[in-house]
Amino acid sequence: MKWKEFARNEKLIWCIGAAVCIYAGMLLRLIAADFKMTAVSILGIVVIFVGISVGRFFIYRKRLEQLYSMIEKTEEKYLCGEMLPRPTNLMEEKYFNIMREVSHSAITKVEESRKREQDYEEYIERWIHEIKTPLMAATLIAENDGHSLKIKKELKKADGLAESILYFAKLGSLGKEIQLKKCCMEDIVGDALTEEMDILIMAGISANVDVEGEVVTDPVLFRFVLKQLLINASKYCPNCMLNIGLIKNRLSVEDNGLGIATHELPKVTEKGYIGGEGRNNSKSTGMGLYIAKTICSQLNIDMIIESEVGKFTRFLFTFPEGNLSKM
Repeated sequence: MKWKEFARNEKLIWCIGAAVCIYAGMLLRLIAADFKMTAVSILGIVVIFVGISVGRFFIYRKRLEQLYSMIEKTEEKYLCGEMLPRPTNLMEEKYFNIMREVSHSAITKVEESRKREQDYEEYIERWIHEIKTPLMAATLIAENDGHSLKIKKELKKADGLAESILYFAKLGSLGKEIQLKKCCMEDIVGDALTEEMDILIMAGISANVDVEGEVVTDPVLFRFVLKQLLINASKYCPNCMLNIGLIKNRLSVEDNGLGIATHELPKVTEKGYIGGEGRNNSKSTGMGLYIAKTICSQLNIDMIIESEVGKFTRFLFTFPEGNLSKM
């Protein structure tokens, strides 16, 4: 800090000093003090004010130099708020508390960003390993019998993986894309079954559907959620029967497959969790149900999973009730 900069900040103090000198001079003249006493008194006041200003200048400059030095030595500048020296007066304490709040907020945001980046990198690695399987399988089929349905099935798997990573990348900004409206559930379920028909046929899965009615949701996003369930069914419970039904605002998707162990049930929607069946497939990303659960949360859909090993797995989706204008 330069003296000129400090002087601009001290204008008020110096104006007060000048006013005190004038008042003291007038007071001394009123009591008939001689000129020498008046001059000495005013000079003393000036020296005191100048001394105070010079002392404040060196104190402020030293503190600023410490702050600049701290900033230069710190690579992560947002951490400086945690390293500030303790305040020496009330005003500094207020600024100190404000900077601490700002620093805490910045640290939280940075940690969240780093966590998202790490999760994304881990998912990309798993995704690359998993997508190699259908692409390699399609290549081998083409080189051998060239069975078009088998190739189509493998390419459909690859397409599903590509769609999954697209939605995972957009999870943080889905709120901007959501378009809630009254939707015919028959259309949503029908489109999901049609898009995944090939892999369901190859897996020997049949479906019993009774979903007449309307719900309030985003049809594109919820169709993706349903497709994740169909893809999982083709992976983990081939030759099973799917029962899909709608009662009022609750959709049920149930299979009669192997089921999920009780201790795994609370974890299957966690990010990157791979259960017993998933571990048998070493290239599984463990992200499908996490993405589905996150999308449901964004759509205000309550998603519940019920299961009994060796009997069934049931997904229950409860859609929000009420008018669109109230949502």
